[in-house]
Amino acid sequence: MLFADFPSLPSSDVLLELVAVFHQRVVPSTPFMPSLALPEAGAPLYLVLPMALLGAGVSPNKAQNLLADTLWHASNNLLTGVLEIDNSIASRMDLMQAALLMVLYGLLQADVDVWHKTQTCSGYVDTSMDRLMRKEIRAWAEQPGASDDSSAMSNLICFYFLVDTLRAVHLQTLPALVPSQTSFPLSTGHSFQDLYTTLVVDHAPLPTGLTSDGHLVLLLALVSDVVSLAHMAGAYLPHDIAYQGACSTERPLFDKLHPTVRERGITEADIQRSRPGAGYVNPFLPSTATSEYLVVRRRLYSALDAFCRSVGLASGTAAPTTASPAAMPIPDQLPDHVLAPSFDPTIVPLVQFCRMALEAGPTAHLLPALAGYTPQDPAADVPSPAASLVDWHAVGLRFTNVTVSSAWQVLETVDGSHRHGHAAEEPGLITPIWYPILVFQAALVLWGQTMEAKDSARVAGGVVLAKKKVLGAFQLELEQMTPAWGCTKRMIDTIKALK
Repeated sequence: MLFADFPSLPSSDVLLELVAVFHQRVVPSTPFMPSLALPEAGAPLYLVLPMALLGAGVSPNKAQNLLADTLWHASNNLLTGVLEIDNSIASRMDLMQAALLMVLYGLLQADVDVWHKTQTCSGYVDTSMDRLMRKEIRAWAEQPGASDDSSAMSNLICFYFLVDTLRAVHLQTLPALVPSQTSFPLSTGHSFQDLYTTLVVDHAPLPTGLTSDGHLVLLLALVSDVVSLAHMAGAYLPHDIAYQGACSTERPLFDKLHPTVRERGITEADIQRSRPGAGYVNPFLPSTATSEYLVVRRRLYSALDAFCRSVGLASGTAAPTTASPAAMPIPDQLPDHVLAPSFDPTIVPLVQFCRMALEAGPTAHLLPALAGYTPQDPAADVPSPAASLVDWHAVGLRFTNVTVSSAWQVLETVDGSHRHGHAAEEPGLITPIWYPILVFQAALVLWGQTMEAKDSARVAGGVVLAKKKVLGAFQLELEQMTPAWGCTKRMIDTIKALK
């Protein structure tokens, strides 16, 4: 009964070809995946099918692309059936790998059926990973490094961190992983929780010797915290909180109160380099949603600064501006980056996205819904944007120069990493999986900025820039990404509808 609707599978030779494509194109292009030791032969069928599914999704052969839908339904049916027959198999590493691959594929599609079934796979993964981490944390605490599988487990948790964070950003949901409650050893021997505390609590630079995977998992932790802050605090904050916090004439009470005696060790130069209100936390203010939000956001700004200093990037924050929010910086005004040798340039857009999300404020996650980007049948027409029905100022969607500059930097660094990263040197590899999500989010910020002027926006020097030209740059970047995932096609259609 469980497999009554199981679809007809391709031949074994075709499945092996798709698995080979997966190992040739997906594995080298996706962080943490090479260290998962995914087998090319001898794997159980519930792991072979998800690998073949991703292989069909990235294959340059159009005939193999057509097999993706059949493989998706087969993978979902088999995974559900296997767990119904023997629930103890849920603790096996290969089954968790299979479920994570299916969640990853589902995130990169825009089909409503795929996205809904992805939630089932996500439930399996979240439950299994929670049990695994609780068990492993106890083992590592009792006898660190004693488990032979500790390295494999930590790599699996890192990959789960990547998938969970991208799921939260793309689907506008809360992350399942809480960085402050997650602990596991990294491949370099460092403890994730110790390094996370170094960034978020101490605001100190990271130790030398970290690999690009170590940098990435810590940056994902910051992005996860930023997304969680927006979802948890957004409903309780007054409108325009982010805009008021960046404009000197409209700062909230939290920023207007200055201490007569500063904390020991804090100099005037430190305060000038910090965000507005970040140099001092007034202990006499009542604990409100606004004050707590600003305190947490200040800590995340400082953590992002510490991360950027550690990897050789420019500061993660920017000086406050009093210019009109309609003034939009243009891409050629952006600073260059001097990266540390061990830092992967394809990670830089995540740094700029983290900064953009902090600057944009907690209501920015409403942009995809306002733009009409919703999971639908790919054959359906793109819905009309709902932005015309919304009072943008009442919702709080007013973006400052710094926010818009960060959106441009997301696009600029994506283009830069194409030139200097793996994609340009090895055409067989695919575009990093976070690129389309970040570029689309940045495009929506630019679209939101132009909504005040309806059809155009003024840039530095008083030049008027047409909205279609602004969004066209992001559309072009999405069109150049390979492969053309379902979500990428949906994003391009949405941008076309917004222009």
